Amino acid sequence: DLTVFTWRHNDELTFDDVDYDLRKFGVGLTLVKDIWQFNTEYMKAEGMLFLSPLFKNQSGGTLYATKDNDATGWYVDLGAFVTRNWLLGIRYDTLLQEPVDDAYSRELKTAAFAAQYYFTKQKNIALNYEVLDYDYGKQQLLSEQYAWNITLSDNSVDNRLGV
Repeated sequence: DLTVFTWRHNDELTFDDVDYDLRKFGVGLTLVKDIWQFNTEYMKAEGMLFLSPLFKNQSGGTLYATKDNDATGWYVDLGAFVTRNWLLGIRYDTLLQEPVDDAYSRELKTAAFAAQYYFTKQKNIALNYEVLDYDYGKQQLLSEQYAWNITLSDNSVDNRLGV
């Protein structure tokens, strides 16, 4: 089974009584053959972006209000049913956010290792271990307070285990 897809999303956002555009699109494919599952996708966004994790003492992150921000991302994952009930997989993804101000750029990379046990086709339990590598911008271009906030964010990110 091979599925090739593309998508596009256009939005208009208002922030402080100013209208901004946000354009996103992606292209990808999914291949399922015998015991194997393969997925990949490339995505791009332009316009008003949400930057995460937050810089300021704001809940929910920072909206970076400008018309000329860019972000690109992609992922690839591979899984195999090693038995009738067990699916093992690996995944790598990256997101590069490049706002107009280089000081706020960030690159988020994740490698994940997964094991899923299927009780039925609709019921399963998943175990994921994620290795996180986040780069939060160019601290030397920021004020001392913002650089300190980045260091706090950087120190709070560690690998993650999820069930």
